[in-house]
Amino acid sequence: MNEKEKLEALDKTLAFLQEKDIKEVSQTTRIAINKLEAIYQKKFDTLQRVHAMGFLQILQKEYQVDLSHWMAEYDKHFFAKSSPELDNTHTTKPQEPQTPLPSPFLDSSRVKDPAEIPTFEPEKTPKWYFILPLVALAILSVGIYTYYKTSKTFSPQTHTEIAQESPSIPTLEEAPPHASTQPPPKPTPPPTTPPATKPEIAPTPPTPTPTTQKEETSTPAPQADSIVITPKEEVWMERIDLNTHYKTQAIIKETYSFETHGHKWLIAFGHGNLSIKANGEDLDSNRDRPLRFLYTPKNGLTRISLSTYKKRSP
Repeated sequence: MNEKEKLEALDKTLAFLQEKDIKEVSQTTRIAINKLEAIYQKKFDTLQRVHAMGFLQILQKEYQVDLSHWMAEYDKHFFAKSSPELDNTHTTKPQEPQTPLPSPFLDSSRVKDPAEIPTFEPEKTPKWYFILPLVALAILSVGIYTYYKTSKTFSPQTHTEIAQESPSIPTLEEAPPHASTQPPPKPTPPPTTPPATKPEIAPTPPTPTPTTQKEETSTPAPQADSIVITPKEEVWMERIDLNTHYKTQAIIKETYSFETHGHKWLIAFGHGNLSIKANGEDLDSNRDRPLRFLYTPKNGLTRISLSTYKKRSP
C-alpha cells in the first residue's frame, strides 16, 4: 500500500468516526470534544505527540479502526516545518577570515599577539556535597528522637520518683527491723536526778510493737480489691488505671501491693521472675521476658500481648 492509499484509508476512517455522535464518543472514550475535533480535522498544532498517541490508542481499541497513519502525518507535518531551518543552516557557510599580506615595511618577527591572560573558572562542586549533609542531618535527628523516646520511657529517675509517690509494702516491712534494732535512748541523768524519771522512759519502746505486729500480719493476706506483687529480683513495673488514666512506674525489690478500687488496670513488668496475687489467685512465673496483664474485677488477671497493651493504653 503506497502513501496515497494509506492517506485515503485514514480519511475514510476519520469520516467513519465523524458519522458518530461526537458527544457519545466523548462519553465513551473520556476524550474531550475539542481533542476529538482536532483528531478528525488533523489539527496537529493543537495536540502534543504524547496526548495524541494516547487518544489514538483509545479510539483504535474502542472502535476497532486503524489510525496508525495519523501519527505518520503528524510527524511529517512537524518535520516539514523544521526542514527550512535545517536548509538555511546548511546553505550558510561561515566566511573564512582573510589573512592580510605581510607588509614589506613592517618587521613581523617583532610584532606578536599579546599573551593571553589566563581566566579563572570556578570549580563545579558535585551535587552530592549538598545532599550528604541533609542525609546526615536526617539520620542524626532520627537517632536523637529514638533516644529521647527510650530514655523517657525507661529513665530510672522517673521510676524512683514514682516509686516514692506510690504506696508500697516495703516501707511497712522495714519498720519492724528498724524498731527492733534501734535501742531505746539511754538517759544520761546527773547523779542528783531522782529515780522518778525512769518510769517515763519505760513506756516508749512497747508503743510501736502493736502497730508493727498488725502490719506484719496484714502483709501476707491480700484484700479482695488489692494486688500483691512479690519479685524474685529487682524488676521494673508500670501500672495504668484504665478508669482514671492514672499511670505510675516504679522499680520494686520487695513485696509491693496496691488497691484496685474496683477499676480495670494494665500492669507491665520488665521480666517475669515474680509472683502475683489478685482475686484469690496466685500466679508464679519464672521467665526473663517482659510480662503484661489486664486486670478486671470480674475476670482477675489476664495475660496480654504487647500490641494489646499498647492498644488499651491511654
